[in-house]
Amino acid sequence: DRSPSRGLGDVYKRQPLSTEQILQRGELPQANVGNLVYESMAHRVDALAGQVKEHIKSGKTDPLEVSLRIENTTIEGWLNHIYLQKQVFYRSASIKAKDLIKGFIYHLVAQSMEQNVETLLLGLDKQISFAPLSKNEADALLGDWFSLYQALRKEPVAFYPVSGYEYVKSGGDIGKAISKFNPQYIGRGEGENPYIRLTVQSLNDCQEEFIKWSEKLLSPLPVSYTHLTLPTTPYV
Repeated sequence: DRSPSRGLGDVYKRQPLSTEQILQRGELPQANVGNLVYESMAHRVDALAGQVKEHIKSGKTDPLEVSLRIENTTIEGWLNHIYLQKQVFYRSASIKAKDLIKGFIYHLVAQSMEQNVETLLLGLDKQISFAPLSKNEADALLGDWFSLYQALRKEPVAFYPVSGYEYVKSGGDIGKAISKFNPQYIGRGEGENPYIRLTVQSLNDCQEEFIKWSEKLLSPLPVSYTHLTLPTTPYV
């Protein structure tokens, strides 16, 4: 599980796999190439772990119980990744749009609970930081996300995080959003998700609604961030 909602301490509670076990899974290339890829990945993960340790060295704050009222709904849960003035999440892979959104919502909840913390999201490729907000700002932004929840309870909604974030960070380039949505030469386009394909075949079919939700929910997210320089092993 590489969810950003897990803390670094959770990793140490699990028995790590040996190098041989990882190589025998068949997920890496065979022979020496597999060893080189593994060494490169291990160096990058070790560097990320060092980054995370640096941010959490102050010690973990006691979990904070959450109880928020939005319209006629009560949101309950816990914030359990706060380290003094920081809320820290990590992912031992590249940061995806869904990780960014999840981290941002946790950030809004913390601000709405009047926890004046910075939220950090660390991955192998970048470090993203959310600065503290006023309670009023956080409440308003949470209300926008709650409106998505309400809409989804009634019918499918043209909110697609990967394509939507591409649209926002490109300054409203619908062509780049469509490229993320459509089938990819390598990997899979967001629109190839079978659940999405049940409701829409092309982003052009719902462009107006797609733009509305993307701008409403994703515009407040950062479009610039710190790229981490992590060591790699050259494939020679």
